[in-house]
Amino acid sequence: MKRACALLALCSGLFAGPACAGTDGYVSEWVVSDGSALLEISHSGEGVDIRLVRVTEAWVAWSSAVAGRLGEHNPDPTQRARALEGIIIGRGLAQDGDGALRGVLYDPASGRTYKSRIELVGPDTLSVRGYVGVQMWGRTTTWARKPRYRSRMLALLGAGEEC
Repeated sequence: MKRACALLALCSGLFAGPACAGTDGYVSEWVVSDGSALLEISHSGEGVDIRLVRVTEAWVAWSSAVAGRLGEHNPDPTQRARALEGIIIGRGLAQDGDGALRGVLYDPASGRTYKSRIELVGPDTLSVRGYVGVQMWGRTTTWARKPRYRSRMLALLGAGEEC
């Protein structure tokens, strides 16, 4: 009986572990290629979540949102006065057969949601493709792991301000 319980526990660990273990390379803080935002990818009960941690002055200059920091473009009127920092822009993304993350991402600058494919293309680089319908009609951007661009983010946020 003890052997059966031990074998069951081992098999449970084998089947439960890889879902999270395969996404470990994604779990980090990431900087959008134009330096406009800092994002955090983390494990959740449903897969992988992406949270908007910080928007920079580059975001404010680029975005037409009120002061660039509110969800003015959200299709839900009750969410338009909500601060962008801290919102979940992707929930429950799952790994596909190629190891890329797939799911739906919310773009707070436009208020739209897009299907997405996020691929780790280097140890510190993500390729993020957002699309509606067919992937070939989408747009790709890159995100860099935070430590690599720390000085750039600090410069954009203002001297001495912590990311």
